[in-house]
Amino acid sequence: AIFKRKEYNSIKGDTLHIVYSGRIHPEKGLINLVKAASLLAEKSPVKLSFIGTSDLQKGGGGEEYRRQLAESAKVVDLVFTGEMSDPQQMADYMKTADIYCYPPLPTTGDAMPCAPLEAMALGLPVIVSDLPCFDDYLVHNKNGIRFDVSHNAVEHLLQAIELLVLDESLRRQISENAVKSASDFSSPNIAKQYLNLFQSLLHNGKSLA
Repeated sequence: AIFKRKEYNSIKGDTLHIVYSGRIHPEKGLINLVKAASLLAEKSPVKLSFIGTSDLQKGGGGEEYRRQLAESAKVVDLVFTGEMSDPQQMADYMKTADIYCYPPLPTTGDAMPCAPLEAMALGLPVIVSDLPCFDDYLVHNKNGIRFDVSHNAVEHLLQAIELLVLDESLRRQISENAVKSASDFSSPNIAKQYLNLFQSLLHNGKSLA
């Protein structure tokens, strides 16, 4: 219930706000996001928020990697919020975003990242890499945008961001579809599927007895 849809808003502010949540680590492809945002910021203001830790002991990339990101940001307003352990705090912060981006590299070990699903539940237009780990819930140009991360990743990511900025109709369509898709993975729906499965197994067991 915390991650529930905000009222749909078009991009009206002077500054485009893009949010990422997760570990601040090289395998998450954040350098590509920073570089793409920097190119976009040459035309109009961009704020980039990274929610998560860079602490090596917690799976982050360390302070040196964080400095690399900051140096590459150039004219981007890059904000490291740190960890947000309170789900409500995170949801409230994410609601201030115009776009959510989760751009991991092919080397990552993500099984099925939940962070983009949380953003989708909020109705945020989501951009992710074209990796198989997103196949279960994100369809390109339907409920999100997927970009080619294996070749010219920065260029393709920039194109994905610009597409969402320029095409208001597509943004609205993706937002509405994202909310519907995320609801399929809600706790009540997953619990109901498990209960139906257990009932089916019990029924089949009695039939075989």
